[in-house]
Amino acid sequence: DVVHLPETLGHGAFALTAKRLGVAYHDLEFVIGTHSSTRWIAESNREPLEHLDALVTEHLERRSLELADVVISPTAYLLDYMRDRGWRLPERTFVQPLARPAAVRELSAAPAARPDGDGPPELVFFGRLETRKGLEAFCDAVDLLVADGDPPFRRVTFLGRPERVLGEPAHEYVAQRAAAWSLPWQI
Repeated sequence: DVVHLPETLGHGAFALTAKRLGVAYHDLEFVIGTHSSTRWIAESNREPLEHLDALVTEHLERRSLELADVVISPTAYLLDYMRDRGWRLPERTFVQPLARPAAVRELSAAPAARPDGDGPPELVFFGRLETRKGLEAFCDAVDLLVADGDPPFRRVTFLGRPERVLGEPAHEYVAQRAAAWSLPWQI
């Protein structure tokens, strides 16, 4: 009765076009969830859309949302981003934050335990090692904490698949940034 698809890569564009033309899927409700469009990924990573394929994919993503019966997004930010770039969203467009299990909500409300009273032994970046996941901002924060002379952690770990950052491999970017830190780090 209901088909859920992401906008990413425009998977729903052709089925939604068929529905709009009255050719198929008359009784199906299509719900498109926003996650990370091709243009958003490129802009977030400060990379150009260099290939025709990326422009075609962006068109299919836009078309999927325009023709959707319902659009849901985990954030208003992403919907605003799309509208600011001329995407036409259906009337039934909603923000639906990602669900967090009760156990996670309870953990985030509790104060962090400190085994030795000096703070956590390790600061971990968890996510793909790329600009849009906050790698540069994370390194900026570590720079500031280390510059204070007494960082509240003893080691930095990067846990995630390396991508490219500002045109170079992530491991090279991290090594350049970490060279000024007075503590061990690892990927």
